[in-house]
Amino acid sequence: MSNFDNIIQAEKSRENKDSVVLSIVIPSYNSAKLLSRCISALENQSAKKSFFEITVADDGSTDETVEMLEKFQVRTELKLQW
Repeated sequence: MSNFDNIIQAEKSRENKDSVVLSIVIPSYNSAKLLSRCISALENQSAKKSFFEITVADDGSTDETVEMLEKFQVRTELKLQW
């Protein structure tokens, strides 16, 4: 069993079964396409979506990064913020 699996199992045994276990911070600057692929990969993880949250630290991108994040947030179950 991986360390992440061990953490999830320990967290499941607590009273709050849907608490966040892992925070993922992704730095970004003008990388909408790569960021989209990264978030899609996180969506496909076998871990329960409520066990992790994603924060994108955008440094003033001038491409379509913000628009892509807004569209993603509407359709995803992930906890996504920027």
